[in-house]
Amino acid sequence: FGYRYNSCLLVGTKILMYDGTEKNIEDLELEDELYSPILPGLTDAFNDYKLDSLDNIKFAKGKVKRVVFDFITEYYSINKKYNATFTHAIFAWKDKDKRFEWWQIQDVEIGDKVVNTKLELEEVTTIEKIEKELEVVSVGLRKYNVFFANGYMNHD
Repeated sequence: FGYRYNSCLLVGTKILMYDGTEKNIEDLELEDELYSPILPGLTDAFNDYKLDSLDNIKFAKGKVKRVVFDFITEYYSINKKYNATFTHAIFAWKDKDKRFEWWQIQDVEIGDKVVNTKLELEEVTTIEKIEKELEVVSVGLRKYNVFFANGYMNHD
């Protein structure tokens, strides 16, 4: 206790494992290997990270170092498939900025494009704020802090 992990994904979220299978986020165990994109030049200060192209992305095994459970009273849903707390970071292209950046889910807008597991862009067609008490899970990785949840690239 004494820690607060408010950047979380809902129980039931499917996480892409390095071997190509999926696992529910609540079933992750320490040292599980996730399919982790390595973004050129990304450091721990991901808030200021910008990328013009997805061309030089490589992949590695992102090993789980932390799994923390909590409860929330509201969350956001993108395209009726990606559900997270309002501060969770998702990698998105905004046409007005002409680049990829990490955005809190609360700042993603209709028309933005999010990155899927094939490094293709999917347009955000629906965003919904839902008030409901649910269990959430925060995952931390050892080296690579990027993984895919319900098909979209996000940050731990």
